Amino acid sequence: MFTKMTRNCFVSLLCLLIYFAFQFGSPTSSYAVKQGGVLKIAIGGQPSKMDPPNTTSSHDQQMMAHIYEVLLAYHYDGKTKMCTPKPILAEKWTLSKDGKVYTFYLRKGVKFHDGTPFNATAVKFNIDRMMAEKPRTLYGRDVTGGIDHTEVVGEYTIKIHLSKPIAIFLHLLGDFKGAMVSPTALKKYGDDISRYPTGTGPFKFVKWATGDYLEVEVFKEYWGGRAPLDGIVFRFVPDSNARINMLQMGEVDVALNIPIQDHERLRKTDKIDIISWPIAALHHFYLDNAVPPTNELKVRQAIKLAIDTEAVTRDIFQGTAKPADSCLAPFTWGYFPANPHSYNPEKAKKLLEECGWIDRGGDGYRERDGKKLGLTIYAPLPDYMPMCGESLLAIQEYLRKVGFECKVNALDFSAFLSEYYRTLPERVQKEKDEKRGTAYFIDWGSRSDGWFTLYNKMNSRVWYPDKKHTSFYRNTEFDSLIDKAEVEVDPQKRFELYKKAQIIEAQDTPIIHLWVVSHALGKRKYVHGIQAVPLPVADSHSHAREAWIEK
Repeated sequence: MFTKMTRNCFVSLLCLLIYFAFQFGSPTSSYAVKQGGVLKIAIGGQPSKMDPPNTTSSHDQQMMAHIYEVLLAYHYDGKTKMCTPKPILAEKWTLSKDGKVYTFYLRKGVKFHDGTPFNATAVKFNIDRMMAEKPRTLYGRDVTGGIDHTEVVGEYTIKIHLSKPIAIFLHLLGDFKGAMVSPTALKKYGDDISRYPTGTGPFKFVKWATGDYLEVEVFKEYWGGRAPLDGIVFRFVPDSNARINMLQMGEVDVALNIPIQDHERLRKTDKIDIISWPIAALHHFYLDNAVPPTNELKVRQAIKLAIDTEAVTRDIFQGTAKPADSCLAPFTWGYFPANPHSYNPEKAKKLLEECGWIDRGGDGYRERDGKKLGLTIYAPLPDYMPMCGESLLAIQEYLRKVGFECKVNALDFSAFLSEYYRTLPERVQKEKDEKRGTAYFIDWGSRSDGWFTLYNKMNSRVWYPDKKHTSFYRNTEFDSLIDKAEVEVDPQKRFELYKKAQIIEAQDTPIIHLWVVSHALGKRKYVHGIQAVPLPVADSHSHAREAWIEK
């Protein structure tokens, strides 16, 4: 287990990296901000849904961060190592003595891109939409689950009445899924609002050419003042080599998700900068706790022991990632290192033998009752996450060495989600048909508070079809701790509840938490003001709202 000193050094290193990332991303004193120009950004995939409460895709959020805004956002402070709320569309707020009524005082003079005024009525419309059962947004209840009703008390004042005190309510409201959409546009486009995103941000939507690009232009009536750029074009380029080539040739000005092995080579050019920054996201290996073989504790523990996370972060990530020691990232409030790195393939083999999985045919694959110990590993296409393809191959090889027959199925993100969100009966039938288990390799950001992982991904009350928790893990003591933490307003008591929950989760091993990652982008040296964001809450991973071009 990491010592306290080691953990503190790790967090300090992360903060230092953030500092340098922001220095690279911000205008320097030697340059004056210039107006005009269209910034071209190569991004790894096209949007799935440009509608905040209906998507959690990082690609969607990185583009929507320029169009939409939330009432408040959470920002990580490298000095205090805490996430603090920052007013955005709400200028201030108060909480009643019983902890059940928030009053929000909204910013005046704000317009949606279609001219609709932003006011308390618009906020109520959005919150009521996220609360509605029909039509139901996919993730709206992540934001509004504890709300009883909303009350407009003035043109720019709204009260949100909670059914019970919720300690993390402002964290929920600050999540990007709670961004404000124009009520007029929602009424006009209905289910097609995803194709016509309309918010209050510094850029407004122009065009989405399927499979090619998405274009936005500056919103001259933006309440925060005109952005320096005239517009941004997001080019959809799934292949990282193609993104790099386009960046080197000047076909794009910025390329996202630059593979680590290319950083040093690109840094040596006199035309390109690399910005790298750690984020509150972990790569996870999601296991199905309801379907064989991963419904067995010893099988899940064997998988964890079989994967050498230190070797992967050292050799594949070249030191830009760290082995995960919790289901939460160190940035996240409530983090406790309950789940340290523990590579032990011999112990993994022993655990598998104890539950009857034996290599009877001498082919290296274990069997029980005439059935091979098999896993189908579903993953996004290799360029979706940093070093996704390389680390997935390493996982497959580690599991093969202890007796698993692994089949990898890499899919585009929408197809991956279709597999990931299968219902429990579908999972059971699939296991019977294919005679092998399933696992899912994907990242998840623990954001500003541990609730986003401990509840959304592990509490049994949010099993599919709510499209949150699809590992079908159930532990009543764990659930009880998270339910208590949800309403516990004393931070120290809530931390103790999170700590106990993380210890239980580490013992049960419902999900294999692999490594804490960094993101990286490449930019031409004439681009300034790109912001690198450590917490994927409302600002997404990076944005160009304040970017400008020096040419």
